[in-house]
Order: sequence, then C-alpha cells, then structure tokens
Amino acid sequence: MTGNSIKIRHSKDYNSKFYIIMDLTTERTRGLIHALQMDKDNTKILAMLALGGGSLIFGLLPAFFTRTNRRRQPLIISNLLCFGAGVLLATSLIHMLPEVREKLPNYPELIFCGGFFMVYVADELLHLICGEAIRHTHTDISAPPRRHSNTHQHDGARPCGGHNYGAMSETQSLLDDSSEHYVRQEETIRQIEERADAEANSRICHTNHREPCEQSLAGHAGLLFALSLHSILEGIAVGVQDTSAKVLLLLGAVACHKFVVGFCLGVELSSTPGARFRNQLLAILIFSFGSILGIGIGMAIVDLKTVYDTPALQVLQALAGGTLLYVTVCEVLPREKARWHLSDRKYAGITQCLSVLIGFGTMTMLSIFMNHSINADSPQLPENINYVTNINPESKQLENVVDLSALKEKQRHFQKDDGLPIFLKGGPMDRVLVGLTFILVALGLLRTANFYVGMILPSNDSNKD
Repeated sequence: MTGNSIKIRHSKDYNSKFYIIMDLTTERTRGLIHALQMDKDNTKILAMLALGGGSLIFGLLPAFFTRTNRRRQPLIISNLLCFGAGVLLATSLIHMLPEVREKLPNYPELIFCGGFFMVYVADELLHLICGEAIRHTHTDISAPPRRHSNTHQHDGARPCGGHNYGAMSETQSLLDDSSEHYVRQEETIRQIEERADAEANSRICHTNHREPCEQSLAGHAGLLFALSLHSILEGIAVGVQDTSAKVLLLLGAVACHKFVVGFCLGVELSSTPGARFRNQLLAILIFSFGSILGIGIGMAIVDLKTVYDTPALQVLQALAGGTLLYVTVCEVLPREKARWHLSDRKYAGITQCLSVLIGFGTMTMLSIFMNHSINADSPQLPENINYVTNINPESKQLENVVDLSALKEKQRHFQKDDGLPIFLKGGPMDRVLVGLTFILVALGLLRTANFYVGMILPSNDSNKD
C-alpha cells in the first residue's frame, strides 16, 4: 500500500487502530474515496427509512388500543402519559438546552424561555378568541351543580291545603311561620355560602380542566411543532456525517429516543376525547417526516457544514425546547394530576410521580449515550493533514476516510473530558450499577409489553358481551 497508489505522509497507532495520512493525488485513492462516499449515501438512505418508518409505527401503536380497554385501565393510561411527560421534560432540559448553550453563547436561556412564553401566549389567545365555541363542545364536570337559593328559602312556606287562596289565610300562614322561616333562611344561606367556598377551593386544587384548556389545541400544536422541528435538526445532524460508521452510530442513538418520544406523542394524541384516527395519522406522519427531511437537508449541505451551525437553526432549537417545557409543565402534568386527586385510589399520585421519574431517567440515559457517541475522543493528529483513514490488515483495503476539520474542533472541546458523568465511567462498581439498571429497564419493558398485548387484543369478557 506504500507504492504508487498511496503516499504515506504520517502513520501512528491510535486507539489500537492503524491510521495513515494519505495524499489525495492518485487515481486509486480518489476511486476509493468515491466508493466510500457512495456507501455513506446508501447508509443515510437506510437511516431515512429506519427513522421515518420506526417513528410511524411507534407513534400509531397507541391508536390501536381498544377503547374498552382504555376505560378499564385509566390509571395505566395516565401513567403512560406521565412517563411521556418525563421523556419530554428530559428532552427539553437535558438534551436540547445543553446543545443550545454550546452553539449559542449569548443568552441561550432567554431564547429558550421565549419558546415557553410563545406557546403560553398562543394558548391564552386561543382561549380568548375561541373559548366559548370550545366550551360548548365539552361538558363541564368540574362545575358544581347549580343550587337555587329560592327553592331552599321557600321550603317552609307550604301551601295551605292547596285550596285556600284568601288573603287572610296567606297572611296568617306567613305570620305564624315568619320566625321559623327567618331562622331557616339564615341557616340555608350560611350553608350555601360554606358549600360554595368549599367547592371553589376544591376546584382550585383539583380541577379536571374540562374547559377549553383540558385538551389545548395550542398545546397539541406546540407539541407537534417542537418535536417535528427537533426531528428535522436531528436528521440534519445525521445527514452531515462524513462516514458510514458515524452515520450508523448516530442513527442508533437518535432512534433510541425518537421512538420513545414518538410513542409518547401517540399516547398523548390518542387520549384526547373524540380523537380521530385520521388526525392522529396526519400528526404522526408530520413527526416522522421530520427526520427524513432533516437527513435530506444534511446530505444536501454536507459540503457546507457551517450552515448547520448558523444561529437561526440554533434559535429554532431553543424555541422548540421551551415549547416542550410548556407542554410538559403546564399541560400534561397538571391535567393528569388533577384527574386523580379526587380519586379513591390514594396511590395514584405516587405512581404518576414514579412514571415521570422513570421517563425522565430513561431519556437522560439515552441523551448521555448519544452525546458520548457523538463526542467520543478522536486521535490527536498533526495540523498539516487533510484526511485520515485506516487499512484493514486482512483485506489491505482502506476502510474509512474521515475529514479532520470537524474532528479537531470536537477534540479541543472534549480532550480533557470524555463527556460522561462520573457514575458512568469505567470502574467495576459502575459497570454493576449500569447492568442492574438495564435489567430493571428490561423488566419494565416486559411488563409494559404484556400490558400492550392486553390493550390491543380484546379480552374474553368483551367477547362474551
């Protein structure tokens, strides 16, 4: 390999792999690079199909739950929604905010909060403009039954046999019952006021959100916008990779959390009262198409990588993160908490809290894994080189060609730290803890899969009915 085909300018053993620096002057070298380029494009097309198809399947899975089984297991559905809230919260704060802070040094948190208030204002404007129309389409079960004080106030004024219509009879009846009627009226008014105060306090703490804010159109639109935009940006990150190995590595990391988020989006959409499958299908298609569009854009701008780092895209990323934060803390969590605070199942709140923590922890682990996969240490290389590759000792062929311009930038940022927290670094105890975590996650997935089978397949009781 050191003959006429490739001129070796530098060689060194990096991380147990033999890398060579090659001079791009020979025809054979250019042919190998062209073959690797074609293989990289095929891998990106595979990534399009995998992310788009997988997101569609996971997003539509909740739509096939039978409505009868949804009513039988309302707490489990609520826990799934809380799990999704934890996933969205971690996606916003753990995954998206650090990326924005890295790319936008000036006021990234302010732009992030701008996304939060953007959806907040849109939600309130929607209530202001369309509140009455939406209110008439829902039954307000949180409102107390109307009590008319006049019915209570006239309980003591009984008709005199139903046939005495004279003025003397009515006057005498009123005089005889005046003192008793006055006392009853005072007690009735006091009881009504106390009951109204108690019910008002109950509605403040335990409202069921059966007004327009129960299933906020702005909340659902903001959720779909934020997740779709984030999918596009992640797709661009996959599309701009310069080797097949890096594309596959990033594909696995992105797919892990995108499928989880897609399923949670499907659960949220399918739990809407009166939800139509057509609307849910359209929303999931938009969400799934985001990754395909992003990878396509990344392939188009692969030679203009500075486009991906422009402030405009990072501002959109920050706004999307703030949108997810609003949907989580102002829409999903308050609604699910309120639905079960008046329930006889006192443990419902604890299970919801655990579901949020599990969702948050799951997405945090996936985000850490993805960041570590992207920002893993690269070999330290001289400054006067263009490309690096390695030769397979068996086939004597070049395996990868890596553009070092991006590698060096990543190296300067991660050369002192591998990007992993201390509890994930490689001691024996850490490996044991990580192994136990994966075992618990696997058990939870098995339990969840068992529940899904029961939700999708009709039960024997429903068949008998």
